[in-house]
Formats: sequence, structure tokens, C-alpha cells
Amino acid sequence: MSKEALAKVVQRAISDAAFRRQLNSDPTGALRGFDLSADEASALRTGDAGRLSSLGVDQRMSKSYAIGGMASTRLSASDLTPGGGPALVDDLSGAAGRTVTPADVLGEPRPGRKLVLTGDTAPSPLVVQAAHGADLLVHEASFLADEAERARETMHSTAAQAAEVARLAQVRLLALTHVSPRYFGPELADEARAVFPDTVVPRDFDLIEVPFPERGAPRLVKSGARPPRTEAAVPMIEQQ
Repeated sequence: MSKEALAKVVQRAISDAAFRRQLNSDPTGALRGFDLSADEASALRTGDAGRLSSLGVDQRMSKSYAIGGMASTRLSASDLTPGGGPALVDDLSGAAGRTVTPADVLGEPRPGRKLVLTGDTAPSPLVVQAAHGADLLVHEASFLADEAERARETMHSTAAQAAEVARLAQVRLLALTHVSPRYFGPELADEARAVFPDTVVPRDFDLIEVPFPERGAPRLVKSGARPPRTEAAVPMIEQQ
């Protein structure tokens, strides 16, 4: 399914507890009203688009979210049906009358992609457990180690503590967020990389690409979301 369609559902699920419950109990009803194609809605109902789960962490009224299992290997079978479209049924008959089963059009099972996002939180063993083996852990890092006591009092994390969570969870990439304006970013990255080398500190308009494992490692794309600049027309002053 498209990343845009998944983003719509994830954003709603993060902010709406009733919607999350309905996704589990009545996925068809929960997805009604979203601009989803038939195959996208089917993928969400069956779990092929991934799973979203939440857990409490060590911060007042805060949760972390784990998105995992996005491993669909469905292939298009538009040439097998008069109206076209992907094969999302148990079997179908082609124009020549031959029955096509899922085994004929599905690839070998492969690992999906797993993302874990924390809110404001102190280091938590629950995050370590939820993030185990994740492709990307987005963890807050409000302070450096010299402010560890302040971090403890306010139930936040230092860069080194976030890196230790990533190390214990054996994630592929750690992205530090919720950075205090007192820091510029490189000092947080340096502290974290001493514990967990695969750490980045994204800035505004940066992107992180998370490909399937066989296509490479997650990576930071600097200014990947920055809109292209357009040259503004300069009005000319007419001579009198």
C-alpha cells in the first residue's frame, strides 16, 4: 500500500484511542471514510500493511508506538482479470479459464520493516523490549550526560541513555529528537555515537529512508523534505 495511505491511518490511530480500538474490533468500519483503494483497505484489514501498537513509558501521560510487519509481497495480477487490479482473493480464474492461486503470484516471505517512536520519556525497559530488532528507533534526547540529574527529575533522557536503549534493543538506526534549544545537535550525536555508532540527529526537512532489509540500511536524507525553491519574479519599474 502507499505510504500516504498508511500515514493517514497511523496519524489517526496515534491521536484517537477509540479509533485504535475500532481498528481491532471492526477494521472495515474504522477504515470507512479514508480515501483508500480496495487493495489498501484489504491490506490494513488483513495486517499486510503492518501493525501499530502502543505502550506506556516513563513520562507523564506519554506513550511510545511501534509500527511493524510491513512485509507484503503481493504481486499484481491485472492481466488475469478483465477489469484489472491486484489479486487479493484466495484464487481467481484467468481469461483462459486457468485457476490462479496465491502460490502462483506471491513471492517468498520476507522480513518487514519495524519503526519505534517514543514520546517524552526516561529510559525504559519497555522501549527496549518493544524496539528489539527495529529498523529505526526514534527516541527523545533532551539533555547531555552532564544534565543527567535534570533529565531524571523531568523524566526525560540524555543522548547517552537513548543510545544505550538502542544498543540493548539491537536496532539498525537511532534518530534523536526532542532536542533542547540549548544544543546544536552535533554534541548530542557525539555523545550517543560513543555508545551506539549508528545515530543521527535529524533537523527540519530531513528525511529518514527505511528500505526493506535486502535493499540496504536506513539512512538520513538531508533536506529530503524541503520543497524546491522557486525564483520569484522581480517586478520591473516602468520608465515614465
